[in-house]
Amino acid sequence: RMGQQIEMLRAHADVRQTMAIDFLNQMAVAYFVVFALILAVQRFGLGVQQAAGLITVQGALFVLTLFAAGAWLERLHEDARYLLAFALLALQSALYGFGPWPAGLWLGAAAMGLGVGVQSLTSVNRFARLMQLYGRGLVGGVTSLAGPAGGVLGAMLGGLVSQRLGIEAGFQLLALVYVALAVQRAWRLARRG
Repeated sequence: RMGQQIEMLRAHADVRQTMAIDFLNQMAVAYFVVFALILAVQRFGLGVQQAAGLITVQGALFVLTLFAAGAWLERLHEDARYLLAFALLALQSALYGFGPWPAGLWLGAAAMGLGVGVQSLTSVNRFARLMQLYGRGLVGGVTSLAGPAGGVLGAMLGGLVSQRLGIEAGFQLLALVYVALAVQRAWRLARRG
């Protein structure tokens, strides 16, 4: 069984790509949840409860997006949905990484919630399609590892990056990755016509 899953990963770039997006998403969320609080408290003097409001805003907009945006997003091409998600996540990361300011923290938290919601809805639809193509057991088993692995690695690497380069550096790196992903999706959409 494990051999079949490894073979499926080797043979199907669409599964690997979807897993990588989910991995990055959870990595960014883990980094945000830990280091947005620290940034807000240390750099802007927010109290811990007030800083925790950033996580509440992010989480509330994530849940709202899951409940309210599915039908609207379904009308968009998958590349357009990913482009929207990556642009929102790039915005959040840039707001936190390049000269953060107090109102930008709240705007960034909102962008993170919306972006993670759009990405999650898009990836869930894609995972469902991949399960139909390759089998639920094979796809479900192996792809369920991407999110938790991204979350753990996001917190661990985030600690190393922030300790060596500062908290903003982690957000700057995420912003660059998300901009690159957004440009790639925009290019695919433009070629599609």
